[in-house]
Amino acid sequence: MPLIAHASVSDDLPGFHKLTLAELQAIEGQADNIDYALAKVRSLGQQDQVAGIQLLSELLEKNLSDDQRLIATAYGCELNVRRGEMDLASPYCDKLIEDRTDRDYDPLSRAIAANSLGYLFVRRGHAEQALTQFESALRDASQVDPVTRVTVLHNRGVALMLSGLTDLAIQAFEEAKAEKSVLPLDSPLPMILAYNLGYVQAQAGKHEAALESYQIIRPWLLATGQLTRSYIAHTQISLSLSGTGQYQEALDILLPWLERTDVAVSADSSAQAQFALGKAYLGLGNVEMAEKAMLLGIDIATTNNNPGRLRELSVLYGQMLLSYRNSVEAAEYLDSFLSQFVGDEYAFELGPAHRLLAEAFAENGRFEAALQHSQLAFEALEKGRQADFSRRLASLAITNELDVKDQQLYLAEERQKTLEASRRLTVTVLVGGALGLILIFALFYMAQRQRARAQESEMHKAVSVQLKREVDIRTREVQEALKQQSEMELRLANDEKLRMIGQLTGGVAHDFNNLLTVIQLSSELLLLELDGKQRALVQDIIKASDSGKSITGGLLAYARQQVLQPTLINLVNFFESNATLFRRTAKDAIQFKTEIDKSDGPYFIQADAGQLVSAIMNLILNAKEAAINVGSSVCCRVERRGEHIAIVIADDGKGMAAEELKSATEPFYTTKGLAGGSGLGLAMVEGFMTQSGGELSIQSESGQGTTVTLLFTAAAPAASSVIHEVTSSAEGRSRHILVVEDEEPIRAVARLALETAGYEVHLAENADAALAIIATLPRLDLLISDIVMPGSLSGQELADQMRLERPELPVLLITGYSSSITSDHPVLLKPFRLDELLKRVKSLIAEPHRVQRPQEVAK
Repeated sequence: MPLIAHASVSDDLPGFHKLTLAELQAIEGQADNIDYALAKVRSLGQQDQVAGIQLLSELLEKNLSDDQRLIATAYGCELNVRRGEMDLASPYCDKLIEDRTDRDYDPLSRAIAANSLGYLFVRRGHAEQALTQFESALRDASQVDPVTRVTVLHNRGVALMLSGLTDLAIQAFEEAKAEKSVLPLDSPLPMILAYNLGYVQAQAGKHEAALESYQIIRPWLLATGQLTRSYIAHTQISLSLSGTGQYQEALDILLPWLERTDVAVSADSSAQAQFALGKAYLGLGNVEMAEKAMLLGIDIATTNNNPGRLRELSVLYGQMLLSYRNSVEAAEYLDSFLSQFVGDEYAFELGPAHRLLAEAFAENGRFEAALQHSQLAFEALEKGRQADFSRRLASLAITNELDVKDQQLYLAEERQKTLEASRRLTVTVLVGGALGLILIFALFYMAQRQRARAQESEMHKAVSVQLKREVDIRTREVQEALKQQSEMELRLANDEKLRMIGQLTGGVAHDFNNLLTVIQLSSELLLLELDGKQRALVQDIIKASDSGKSITGGLLAYARQQVLQPTLINLVNFFESNATLFRRTAKDAIQFKTEIDKSDGPYFIQADAGQLVSAIMNLILNAKEAAINVGSSVCCRVERRGEHIAIVIADDGKGMAAEELKSATEPFYTTKGLAGGSGLGLAMVEGFMTQSGGELSIQSESGQGTTVTLLFTAAAPAASSVIHEVTSSAEGRSRHILVVEDEEPIRAVARLALETAGYEVHLAENADAALAIIATLPRLDLLISDIVMPGSLSGQELADQMRLERPELPVLLITGYSSSITSDHPVLLKPFRLDELLKRVKSLIAEPHRVQRPQEVAK
């Protein structure tokens, strides 16, 4: 049958688009227009590009309208690009770009052309150009054809995915998914849509949703024989299963595909599969197989120059070394890995590696290097946020810019039409110049038309100005929202930076506690051998180590790694011991001084000393923030108020207004702006006072400074403590004690202290050595073990094992890192006094606590 040359695209083509290929072939004998043939090319090309291109070649020889030829050219470009035949696609794509600019096409043909060009730019990796085309296609397709609209929504999601805007890509895919019911029943697009949606959901960490998406497409991939896509899909399913903690399932679903030899995949897909395999093995605790998979993936990524996949694999390998090997090996590997990347090209993508290396250096005691890499990790995080912000802003700006350009183009077209009409009217008037009546009528008509055109032009100008104003308002709103989001993310990053500094502070305090333990015990043992002036000097060393203990307690409290232990505090000694710490907190910005009338003492309270240090440091920091000039002062006074004792901290800073004072202790309330502070300082102080049975009060006026009062109930003084003489006894010589400690100086001084008291002492540097010694000892009366130490078992795990094997054996745990305490065994905190150690040892040996075995409890 002859084809109709100029059928209406807008009327016919959308209807044909909704038909399946079988339905189109069923009416082939009845359909005799070109729109039917175009719909068949489109439907056939989705399943067999070669057949679709062959049918298209026959169609292009027909007499087509401008809109139909534009659609046919667009299909020629898109189908060849899908086949990967870029040389064959170029003539179609180049002509498509040329034809779009020199004619006025209807919305449907414009939408199909823009979608094909967007698909071309996606394949070339030009995501921003692709987004511009898809935005244009979306506006046109939304007017005339829901099938084309769903196709464009999906392709726009792919472009957003390539731009790294994962959340916006998910939004585009889900919008297309919601409208997929308009597609023909045999269209593969819903399955491809589910495939891509599952991929970006997994990238965004939404593993449950990703598994649901992949569950839909797995049968389709296998039924259609798409082995390469199936391989990639099963890799992503394995990663999502690992993300939900289902490591064995992740292994079971991936291994059969890795063993197949009939699947051809890219080097990137192969490296990612090894990454997924290593992650699953690591989750199951199979370190040997995990390391083998990760090293193979690293080799593939290195050989094929794939820096993105190499970074991903190397970070996981470094994490494995840090968790299952040792921090020195992890630091060496990560440092070597990072040295390969010089310059800023990949700087913002290396944040996780820098952060992991900082942890490794911190565990090795290399705190300066750890702090340096923590800063690099923070800078990488900031660069990543800025890049993401720029991409989002560019994506949103595309829509606004196109709206303005479309309106400007519309006005230009209207002005051109007005000029052409005026020229035609002038020619008519000249031709009929001999006829006066016609001339007068023509002149009158021309004046009326010109007036109408002028009014219409003014109306369009006003509409353009209003549209421009609305676009500017919308752009400002979007920019403001993104600015607020960026500030919030910066605030979270600052909190993360403070947490990292807190970790480093806790590590320094832990090591210092170990040193103080050696100094304390050695000094007290030396004191037993001396008298006179030398004895007084050693007592000064002991007092100095007590002061050091207060300083480390304050550092651990600031790092939030101190156990809550209310004790009797002498405030005079407290402020003398922590004076240096408080002055360093104030630094040079303000002058800090303490006023205590000792004649009105003594000043004793019952509270947690570390938390009290943290509370006062928070208040000093607030005073420093409120200081108006350098040299402003903050005064800390201790006063007796009847049966209470008050610690009053007053500054002469800018103070707070009534509304600010009303909300001062609310959690997360701050006057420093979104990125300036957490707003938790005063809230934490108020919580500490409530737990301590005290009261917090704040007096402040704007410009008049602030006074904060911590009111405690006075406590009775305790009896003075003295250093007891260590005596040896026959009972002690018959008792055997095993000391497990990884620090050699502490082992040595502990042995000397216990042997001086008459005990038989055995030493081990870790739990493995301790178990070997225990197996050879016929008798053991007490186990003393550090909690945090290298080896297969920690001190707590060693104590738990002894509870099962020797329930009658008493255990005493020691530690200088109080955040590690989770045991119900007796614990002695480093640094400890000699009499404290001997008192605890004597008590545990004299009355051992027998723990019931699990089977005895069951009875």
